[in-house]
Amino acid sequence: MKLREILKLDRASVTINPFDTYKQICVRLHHKGVIIRGEKMGQEIRSKQYLAKENHFIISRIDARNGAMGLVPHELDGAIVTNDFLLYKIDETKVLSKYFDYLTSTKNFVSKCAQSSMGTTNRVRLKPERFLEIEISPPSLQEQKKVITRIEQIDPRIKKARILSEEVKEETSQLFSSVLYENFNSLREKGVESQAITSFATTLRGRGPIYQPGSGKIIINQKCVRWNGINTNYAKEVNTIWLQKLPRKYLLQKNDVLVNSTGEGTIGRTCLITPNAIGIPFDSHVLVIRAQTDRVVPAFISFFLRSPIGKVAIESSKGAKTTKQTELGTRKLGDILVPIPSLSDQRRIVVYLKSIQEKVDELKNLKKESKKDIDKLSISILDKEFVRALN
Repeated sequence: MKLREILKLDRASVTINPFDTYKQICVRLHHKGVIIRGEKMGQEIRSKQYLAKENHFIISRIDARNGAMGLVPHELDGAIVTNDFLLYKIDETKVLSKYFDYLTSTKNFVSKCAQSSMGTTNRVRLKPERFLEIEISPPSLQEQKKVITRIEQIDPRIKKARILSEEVKEETSQLFSSVLYENFNSLREKGVESQAITSFATTLRGRGPIYQPGSGKIIINQKCVRWNGINTNYAKEVNTIWLQKLPRKYLLQKNDVLVNSTGEGTIGRTCLITPNAIGIPFDSHVLVIRAQTDRVVPAFISFFLRSPIGKVAIESSKGAKTTKQTELGTRKLGDILVPIPSLSDQRRIVVYLKSIQEKVDELKNLKKESKKDIDKLSISILDKEFVRALN
């Protein structure tokens, strides 16, 4: 039967009261769940909204080809969604909602959704009329219940494996954080003199760029600054003439330490420059510490700012909120006190911390591979159960 025989579009528009609070829905990619995105006051909502009900089948027009679909859970009954989502009521006299939820998480079904999506680059969207033409061959309701039971017997084990995998990630992060704390707290306990960053380094804020997609010239922004280095995949392209006129000091140099200056959840994120970023400009949401290398080891400063002690120092140095942003300024950053031992001790500490970092990264990579294996197992089980239904 075609999906149009099972699904009925159920999109009741919502009249937004500016003084009420509304839950908004997020549909994760790869069938990873329908969760709350956040809550907003009605006065903050500008676009047309639609009412979601428990057990609605919700699917993203934009990311259906990436598996962004699922059932609306009980806790999101009455939440709202934009026109980017389609809401369907499932005819449970033909297909049980839980069975349909499992079926739609298979590679085969997602592939059919991709085939039902059309458009140019970055504008590919699911076409509802094509989506409803997808054919499935569900067994009897009694057999559907048996399939659900078989999957649910296995599913808790997969969920437990995922939880254990996440715990490994959390434990490794906590381990490194603990090692950082122990090393820098030990310096303070030994009475090592603390010095303001400005006493051994210059602090710079980047410049706001003129963007020019397609120029081939990029600028580092706060998304590029990760804890373990710089990821230029998040960089945007800038105007070549603007770049030519930019003073050279605003191009990243060897040994620079980068610190994000804005953004909840990203402010204070710090890393030492990586070779792929040397000579690239940085924007006004990124601060740079340019140290005197005859006095300090830049990696030592980077590790300090990543430590719990450094994070507390950054947190207490943040400026007041303006609009919805919290700002870390160059002066406040420069005033942060860092315990500075001898250069030889700094080098020794950096070598030790790098060795621990490598081991932590190795554990995290093993965790990623483990998660991939778990996901493959889950997909394999579902595909085997539903191969007949999607033939």
